[in-house]
Amino acid sequence: MLDKCEDYYRFNTRELIEIEQFRTNYTIHEAIRWFTLDSFVNRLLNRALRTENISNLYIFRFFIIDLCKQLKYEMMFTNEFNELKENIGNLIATNGFLSTSRLLTVAMQFILGATDTDEIKVVLFEIEVNCQNERIIFADEPETIRK
Repeated sequence: MLDKCEDYYRFNTRELIEIEQFRTNYTIHEAIRWFTLDSFVNRLLNRALRTENISNLYIFRFFIIDLCKQLKYEMMFTNEFNELKENIGNLIATNGFLSTSRLLTVAMQFILGATDTDEIKVVLFEIEVNCQNERIIFADEPETIRK
C-alpha cells in the first residue's frame, strides 16, 4: 500500500514525509485517526471508495481491515449523520455492507460501550425489508452457511 502511495505522491515531499511517518509509527489502533485526518490515507482511500475502484480498494485492503476491526459497529461522521436525519422517510443508498441482526438485543451488543464524539456518531439502523422483492439482495448468514 505504502509503495503505491509513494509512487502516487513521488513529486510531493510533504506527502512522502507523511507516508514515512505512517510507515514508522502506524498501529492498528490508529486506523480511525489516520482515516479522519487530512492525510494521504484519507484522500486516496476516499477516492477509491467514491469511484468504487476495485484495484485501488485492493491496495488499501489491509488498512480497511484495520479500520473495520477498530470500528466493529456502525459509525458515521457527524455531518453524514445530520444529512441522514434531514432525509428521514427518503430513499437512502449505501456504498458497502451493513452488519445486521434480526434481534435488537444482539445489535445492541455491537454498540455497547461505544461513545459519540464531536466528529463521529455511533448509529443503530432499524431496517424494514420486503423479503418478497427479488431485486433486494441480502443473505441470512445461518441459511447461507448451511447451503
